Formats: sequence, C-alpha cells, structure tokens
Amino acid sequence: MALDGSRFETVNTRDRNFTPAAIRHRIKQVEASIARHLAALDTADRQEDAVTRVRKVRIAERLNTLRMRIG
Repeated sequence: MALDGSRFETVNTRDRNFTPAAIRHRIKQVEASIARHLAALDTADRQEDAVTRVRKVRIAERLNTLRMRIG
C-alpha cells in the first residue's frame, strides 16, 4: 500500500487478527488457566513446605498477569 509516497506493509496474520469469536475463545482459555492456577494454589496450601511457598509465589504472579490480560 502506498500513501503520500510512503510504503506501508499491512499485516493480517492469525496472531494479529482479533474477531469477536477469537476474543471469546481467548477469554475462555484464560479463565480455564486461572481455574487451573487456583487449583494448584489450593493444592500448595495443603502441602506447606519451602518448595510450595516458592511455587505459590510464582503461581500468584501468573494469576495476576492473566487477570490483567482479561480486564
């Protein structure tokens, strides 16, 4: 595409094409991931030791990242 003598390349790949259906699908994926992380936190709560404390911190960070992506 050319505009005012400048050349621009358009990109419409799957990674950059956001349809309403694709967004709904991605939200469902993120919600499922959040549910898995919450289940992992519940399991870690039952097995309190040094390794699970570190794991809980990583899972909590990942949950915050996923929640920011949704909203």
